[in-house]
Amino acid sequence: MCRVNWLCFRGGGTVSSAGGREAGGLRCKDAKRQRSEANIVKIFPLSGEWVQCVGCTPHLVLRTTFSHTGEKEEIFASPFTLHSLLKHKAAFTLAEGATHVAHFDNTRRAAFTLAEVLITLGIIGVVAAMTMPTLINKTQNKQLQTAFKVAYSTFSQAVINMREQEGPELNKSFNSYENGKYVREDEFYEKFYKYSKLKIVGECNYSGKYMNYNKTGEAYTSFSGVRGSVKEGFKHVLSNGMCADILINAAQINISVDVNGTKGPNQLGHDIFYFYIDNNDLLKPRKMYQLYSEDELEDMSSSFVQGYPCSSQSKQNGNGFGCAYYALIDRNPDDPSKGYWESLP
Repeated sequence: MCRVNWLCFRGGGTVSSAGGREAGGLRCKDAKRQRSEANIVKIFPLSGEWVQCVGCTPHLVLRTTFSHTGEKEEIFASPFTLHSLLKHKAAFTLAEGATHVAHFDNTRRAAFTLAEVLITLGIIGVVAAMTMPTLINKTQNKQLQTAFKVAYSTFSQAVINMREQEGPELNKSFNSYENGKYVREDEFYEKFYKYSKLKIVGECNYSGKYMNYNKTGEAYTSFSGVRGSVKEGFKHVLSNGMCADILINAAQINISVDVNGTKGPNQLGHDIFYFYIDNNDLLKPRKMYQLYSEDELEDMSSSFVQGYPCSSQSKQNGNGFGCAYYALIDRNPDDPSKGYWESLP
């Protein structure tokens, strides 16, 4: 604990208290260091009053008791030393009843300069600019993964419910082909949505371009071998916000879904996926069965979906048509050591 006994002043100015008393004729003494007294002209005992110094510099004589050692020491302190003591000593009290000491507002206080603040803000800005896109992308991919799981779970359960109510072999039951079309197609999707506990609330109205899996071209897909835009591939907005469509072709029921509706990115293998119902009445994800080179595709019809592509190496417009399988098992189609959703191109 430090106790202030005297407030001393250098110079020849006037020193007085709030009570009007003036100090003079006394001297400060530093018993330890035997500091010269010639330039110390006035002292003032601290007794709880404001002390005013005009034309002089305040200094202190402190009688110090260090609580951890019990030693007592009398030191001569400058204003800066006093400021340091006030900052670093846990317990500091003035002499009996004293509560204020004047003329210490001009002590220097530690602070950051404007340049330091600007440099710090600049560094924060650079780090944010580098990390924010990655964080945003990861968050978006996680949301798409969740929406995909919801879509797959909902439609899988709908197929199971439909089989229990309508009987087995759904592909055969709804595969009636007359006058150039599958006549039970509309009936199927009405029942399918009913068993999925979803309602058709409108039509999907897309705008803008829709890209393939790795954004190398505008997305085109087809169940029938006829080139078709993704815009034309979804008819129904469902009550949970998804866009979906059902097409019966070649004795197989095909289901396409945009897991987050017309929201972005509207990209194959990101939010647009394709499924089918197999002969065991189970919903299956489309899977790439072969990756063709550009030379091989030149001589093929419907080259935009040949092989059901899903690869960062493919430039086919239908690249992403076979991605649902990899999205379901969360495995990168080009690098099995990586997760599907964490490495979307």
